[in-house]
Amino acid sequence: MGNQYAIATYDLTREFKTSIITNYYSSGIEHGGVFFYELWKKATAKKRIIHALYKLNVRVRKGSFTYLLGPNGSGKTTLLRILATFLLPTSGRAEVMGYDVVNERKRVLEVINYIPSLLAGSIWANLRLTVRRNLEIMAKLMGYERERVEEALKITGLKDIENNPVGALSTGQQARLVLALGVMREAPVFLLDEPTMGLSPEVVRTVQDYLIRLCREKKVTMFYSTHHLHEVERTADHVILLNRGRKIAEGSPRELTKIVGEVDTIKIRLNNVYFDLREFCSGARYSEINTLDREVGRYEIRLGVPDADSMLPHLVTRLVSRGARIERIEVSRPTLEDVFIYLVQGERVAKVQRN
Repeated sequence: MGNQYAIATYDLTREFKTSIITNYYSSGIEHGGVFFYELWKKATAKKRIIHALYKLNVRVRKGSFTYLLGPNGSGKTTLLRILATFLLPTSGRAEVMGYDVVNERKRVLEVINYIPSLLAGSIWANLRLTVRRNLEIMAKLMGYERERVEEALKITGLKDIENNPVGALSTGQQARLVLALGVMREAPVFLLDEPTMGLSPEVVRTVQDYLIRLCREKKVTMFYSTHHLHEVERTADHVILLNRGRKIAEGSPRELTKIVGEVDTIKIRLNNVYFDLREFCSGARYSEINTLDREVGRYEIRLGVPDADSMLPHLVTRLVSRGARIERIEVSRPTLEDVFIYLVQGERVAKVQRN
């Protein structure tokens, strides 16, 4: 791997084997109960291999703020866990700062700071101890300076509740505690797996400002996983889009939005809809229908069209004639979310041309 890359993968693949049961079985006494059910299941279940990652090749430049985007199940967490050496690849290879994640695990652990999501990251905390005491214990175990505890409390907005027991914290406050432990450690590479999940917007902004400062001033590489595309616009140097374990596009936010071409995005929120909205999506470059409240027929449709000015009046007239009530209309330029919808719907793989 060249010296310019902090992270690189080569045909990285991770498989999971599972069994799928398609038939019905009554496990009552007349059929032998659980024992015979287990025999039946082993005999009839279909074996299936699921690719969490498939021949994935990514490159992350040193000192860059790179986002890993994709929906749930796209392989983001699997990739980060392999890079953090917690999960072995089925085949292929991955390197962090030039060290192989399998054969040089100890070296990799020395150069990374892995910050997981709240669900995976709060198990270390003692619920009976205060926020500050938990962080002080972890700092001592990890060999961090006490000043790092103070800084972490300020960055994550926990200073006001530092003397509260962890067991009394809300979900959002527990998420901040996970982040506080993460930011106490400094390393050349940060692997962040949806670290702002469950946080309020002001705390998200504070944490991201801190990460940006580390990246810009200390040249720390940030590899940041999220499925919230709105977090990306102001901070990303580079974006990698995953879907079903495969890379479908990469580039800067500006480069990626050019993929869909010269189009306008129309978003219409409406209610009293008791007909199929898919007929209104024909002819759009990309489209999405989100169900907000099925009982009252409340939906939001998103369309990518060549010219919103000419298409919008006709579209609204058709919707209203079918009984729909318009709540809100928004017209904008394509975002990363639109790019993702466009690529996934057409099962396209984008190659961004660089100058």
